[in-house]
Amino acid sequence: MDQEQEKNIQTNGTEDQPVQKEPEENVVSVWHGSGNTKWFRKRWFDGYTQYETLEPDGKKVMHHVYTGYWYIQELDKRGRWQHRIVYTFFAVVGIALLLFGSTRTIAANMHWPGGVPAFAGLFGLAWVLYGVVNDCIVPQKRTIGDYRATSLSVIRGGLLAAIASGVLALVTLGYAVAGSEKTGLHILCAVIELAAGGLAFLTRWLETKVKYTEKQSELAGKYTM
Repeated sequence: MDQEQEKNIQTNGTEDQPVQKEPEENVVSVWHGSGNTKWFRKRWFDGYTQYETLEPDGKKVMHHVYTGYWYIQELDKRGRWQHRIVYTFFAVVGIALLLFGSTRTIAANMHWPGGVPAFAGLFGLAWVLYGVVNDCIVPQKRTIGDYRATSLSVIRGGLLAAIASGVLALVTLGYAVAGSEKTGLHILCAVIELAAGGLAFLTRWLETKVKYTEKQSELAGKYTM
């Protein structure tokens, strides 16, 4: 988890949590999402506990309950939508700028040193939009998976896009300094690419300032074998 975002996560105990029913007495097996298992299953069920109950008819029924930490975004409805709109605007403008700069017929765009960072920058901004879309879907009280899919997606996508755009701008300027044709257009594209990186970095910075309250699930520790 990024250090900037960790600073904005406050922890609370389990007091004032709604009382949940105790686990069923007929539990026959328990599996914790953070246990020793394949990485993709561990990540998908991170924070969850899976358990089986043996029904009177002899059938086993699988259950999933969240026993990890909740991440509660400390923004009101208006604030959440303001952030979503700003992030979307910055990402879309950044994508347009990167596409413009990386598709001009200049030497920097004809070789892999320019193509790789251009693709990485576009991927990073798409990652930001992925986080925004998820933020519109998931509730304000979020599982660790929800938190990764929203806030951390914006933070990590913004960082990737900012670094990639900066590298692309340096590559483009390098071709201009090396004496490639259309020097003026190289410089213009580099400036545009730097602007895209600036928007990506600003998006990341804004998201790191959003505060989250971390609360442990009221069911933590209740499912053991």
